[in-house]
Amino acid sequence: MYPQTQKKIAEMLKGNVFPGVSYTFIDMDKTETRMVGSAAILPERESLREGMLYDVASLTKVIVTTTLLLQLQEEGAINFEDPVQAYLPDSLGAARELCEWAERRHAHGGGRIKIRIVKGANLAMETVDAELHNWRPATFGSKAEVDASYKAVLDVLLDRRFD
Repeated sequence: MYPQTQKKIAEMLKGNVFPGVSYTFIDMDKTETRMVGSAAILPERESLREGMLYDVASLTKVIVTTTLLLQLQEEGAINFEDPVQAYLPDSLGAARELCEWAERRHAHGGGRIKIRIVKGANLAMETVDAELHNWRPATFGSKAEVDASYKAVLDVLLDRRFD
């Protein structure tokens, strides 16, 4: 069940995104449960066990967000390799969230992440697409705003806290 999602979970486990995972896929009347990896690696390795209790308050975002992102990726709606586009107004917030998430991930034994930032590569296409569909453009209105956004995103990404 959900082979692409299972493949992505295996890749993330191998890449030290998390030490282990216990999950169940539910699709109508079918269920599939797996436990892979460790419950913890610090201060010492702890095996995953059936019936383990989890602090749900700290896992809510992880469970819901990760599941949704993996489903969107499997449906082709998003691509984890897409760059942070500096010409989009929400890029600064996205960069901050990515850095904070990466910092938490690394503090819990996960690997570092790579972020590719692009300045205006698809700005013209976004503008044309918005005009063709009679949409309000999702981009900044001027090159000066794009340049300022790019520098602000770089400032966040180069913050020493995220080394």
